[in-house]
Parts: sequence; C-alpha cells; structure tokens
Amino acid sequence: MESSTVSSSFTLNLIEGARQAGHDTDTLLLNSNISPALLQQPGSRVTYLQQSKLSLALMELMQDEMMGLLDRPIKPHTFKMLAYGAINAKTVGDAIKIWEQATKVLDIGLQMSVQYDEQQAYCTVRQEYPGQMKNAYAVEHCLFTYHRMLCWLADQMIPIAAVELEYSKPDYAEEYRRLFINAPIRYDCERSKIVFSRRVLAVKNIRDFTQLKEFLRQMPLNMFSTHYDALHFSAKIRQWLERCLIKNNQLPDIIQTAEHFQSQPQTLRRTLAKEGITFKEIKSATQRDFAIDLINNEQKSVEAMAFELGFSERAAFIRAFKRWTGLTPLAYRKLSQASAENN
Repeated sequence: MESSTVSSSFTLNLIEGARQAGHDTDTLLLNSNISPALLQQPGSRVTYLQQSKLSLALMELMQDEMMGLLDRPIKPHTFKMLAYGAINAKTVGDAIKIWEQATKVLDIGLQMSVQYDEQQAYCTVRQEYPGQMKNAYAVEHCLFTYHRMLCWLADQMIPIAAVELEYSKPDYAEEYRRLFINAPIRYDCERSKIVFSRRVLAVKNIRDFTQLKEFLRQMPLNMFSTHYDALHFSAKIRQWLERCLIKNNQLPDIIQTAEHFQSQPQTLRRTLAKEGITFKEIKSATQRDFAIDLINNEQKSVEAMAFELGFSERAAFIRAFKRWTGLTPLAYRKLSQASAENN
C-alpha cells in the first residue's frame, strides 16, 4: 500500500546529492509533504508515496536519474532506454545480458556485469569512473531497481539468493528485509551485487511494449509498492492483517491468524522464522504504518486512532508509537504538519 513506510534514513541519503550541490532541500521536502524537522528524528518514517514524489522532484531538478549521488550524472530517460532494450528479451537471463551490453554502450557511469558459476548468477553494479558515491543509497537504489524490473518482466517473484554490499552494515539494515525480500545480506564485500540461482535465468519475459509504457508511467511508486513479495508467507499475513484492521479495527492474534491460514501457531512461527521475521514484528509494523498514515492524513484524536488501530486503551497506543518512532503521536503530528503549513 502507498502508506507503507521506510526509514527516514533512506530519505536523508536520497537528498544528500542535492544538499551538497547547494539546492534548497527543505523546500524539496516540503513540496513532497515531508517535514524537514520530522526527518531529523531518528525513528521517523516516510511513506512510499512521499519517497516516490521526492525522487521524481530530485531527478527533475538535477536532470540526473541518480539524483546527484554519483560523481557524474545519469541523463534523464536512461532507465527508459534500458527498459526498452529489456522488453525484447525472451527470458530474464536475456534481459540481464542486454543491460550488461547497454551500460557499456551508453556510458552512464555505472557498469552492470554478470558472472556465472555452476549454480548461481552474480549480477554486479559498480561505478565506472573514479570518485566517491555520496552514500549507500546509490547502490541500494540500483540493486533494488534491477531486481524489481526483472520481477516485472516475469510477472512473478524472482528469488534472491543473496545480496553482497561493499559497505558496512548500516543502522537501518532492518529495512533491507523488505527491500530485498528477506534475502541474506553480506557486508564489506569487494563489490556490490545481487545473486540469483541460474534456474531463474530461464524464466520467460511475458511483457509487451504497451505494458511497459504503463509501467514507466507509474515509476517509481510501483517499484516500492510491488506485489511480488506477496508470495512470501510473511507478506500474505501482512496483507490479511491490513484487511482485518480496515474492516474490524482489530488485529487478530496468532491463534486466529493460524486458523485463517489453516495452520497451527507453532507451524506458523516456524514458517515465519525461516523468513527471518516474527508474527509480533509483522503485527507491529502494520499498526505503525497505519498509525503514521492516520497522523499524516487525518485530524483524529489519539483516542480515536487508538481504537482504529486495535489498541485497548489510549496509553497503550502512545507507548507503542513512542517505541516505533521515539515520539508521542501528538509530537509526531506537530512536526509532520510543518510540511502542510508550508504548502
């Protein structure tokens, strides 16, 4: 859903190129309905819709599809050209080869390459010219987009065997669970790469040019809110909890959830453990994102929000929200509303 959220650390990294270039990043944030003051709070979060709007504004302002995060810009419509090339691929593996060749010809400053062993394909993204990336967002953005585009071509989840990153584990590493669909992450590697089983290279591309035009029109929000992670059991539970919360203002417990999925609580716990998550974490993230959406878009009392989110009392909601964000709901709303007051 568009109101799902990401850590504000991603947003701070996203605007770093513009900030270093001397642009007024506060105005950019406000125009994307993001409060600069709220962004400085360690536990604050930004919705997919806000992050997408900001990304588009940065690309337009800087005429750079990497938003100033590399030592040289990537010209507008570069991704479109790569997508136009990939739409003619017969398989996922063919699309990867097309991108590898295209990045050499287009001279975009990022080189995509692929190496193989008997079982896996290693898709590497590296900076082609000397210079420093502003921060890890450039790598995260490339690998994330690379994977989501392959999923879209196949119209199915392309499982990630592993992700290797050339930097140390960041303090927001928990966010990678959803970004890379529960894939194992290795840090401080020589190169940044995404690893697939060689079996996925034979998966067919079922898309056509008409579908591609619609896909590009919805960028980049469709990348964030992709449905492909719904093949994971944790995502199915999250979607069901969202529906229950909207319909009943209540979240089912693990026993009710197990019954719905025709399982047993212990079996459900074991299945989620294999995906690196617990039922409690899914439930908490669902309430957190709904709470932030209510604060951003409604003027309801704390008591009303607590009821809608399935809390038995006001105090319990306040404690939970402060645990999620470091702020009380009213303090979060006060900082959040700074963006609305300036627009």
